[in-house]
Amino acid sequence: MTKIKDLLPPSIRLNVMVICETVVLLSLALGVLLYFSHRALRQEAIHDAEETLDATVQHTLCKRHAKNLGGDLILDTSYNLGCRFILGLPR
Repeated sequence: MTKIKDLLPPSIRLNVMVICETVVLLSLALGVLLYFSHRALRQEAIHDAEETLDATVQHTLCKRHAKNLGGDLILDTSYNLGCRFILGLPR
């Protein structure tokens, strides 16, 4: 029984092997790239969540201190170049 690869000339067999090896290497490289990019995105998301939590805790503590001093900490919604908080304390 004759195999298909035996019907192909050696130069075509070599080209098919090179193409198959190239596909395998590209697939492997793509898998590694996806793994590390997913890992980097996950670390960035965790970092952003930690920053948000830290800012929330700081805001809560500042608001609590302002209330203890008889004042208040409010967000200035008219300010449009970032965010600005106003600390109001009694005289």
